[in-house]
Amino acid sequence: MRLQSPRWLERCASTNLLLREEALAGAPDGSVLAAREQTAGRGRAGRIWRQSPGRDLAFSFLLRDAPPPALTPALAMAAALATAGWLAARGIEARVKWPNDVRVRRRKIAGILAERLETPTGGVVVAGIGLNLGMTGEEAAGVGVPATSVRIETGVAPTPEAALDELLPGLDARLAGAAGGFASIRAAWESMHELRPGDPVRLRREGEVRCGRFAGFGAGGELLLEEGGSVRACPAGEIDGAEEGA
Repeated sequence: MRLQSPRWLERCASTNLLLREEALAGAPDGSVLAAREQTAGRGRAGRIWRQSPGRDLAFSFLLRDAPPPALTPALAMAAALATAGWLAARGIEARVKWPNDVRVRRRKIAGILAERLETPTGGVVVAGIGLNLGMTGEEAAGVGVPATSVRIETGVAPTPEAALDELLPGLDARLAGAAGGFASIRAAWESMHELRPGDPVRLRREGEVRCGRFAGFGAGGELLLEEGGSVRACPAGEIDGAEEGA
């Protein structure tokens, strides 16, 4: 197993930021850093990731000898698939959402942030996973986007420590399977994705909004958006189904 036993902190600003610093200082491959409380957890596009201290899971892992930058998005997708698989084992029907979210009933339950950086010994990837375990319905209502948790879905939730111990083996296997990039996880990703070809979709990126129909994924995991009879490959952005609003 490549991923190591996790090192737990009571509190930190962001596990991703701290592990980035440790990566530059020579932290070993497979390092896993978890925090019972984050004071400045981050999501994609500079968003804040809100965590219920001591009840939700927030951790990051380090991969040295990382694949080329073009293959990095597949690692985040693999992490989303592993998280969805862990939820399925608990009887929760989860779906992945491009590029790297996990949702239940179109409500976000987990998110992944993968970042590549150069160190004195080469390129590495630091990726963080936030998973809502014990978040209450009242807390979910205050997140700002449709959200849910293991507790909301099942009535009970494991401790963050137990959840991470259960999740790591599946995550390790999924990451190993993604070494070849998106092509190596395409079948699993497409089967677990919440959109189907032809579904209406709205893509938002850097203030631009484009509307069309979902046409699948490109060779590198890009979203394919059909507009007016032509198909455009979109390597990044945020998507909404038409029923989700702007």
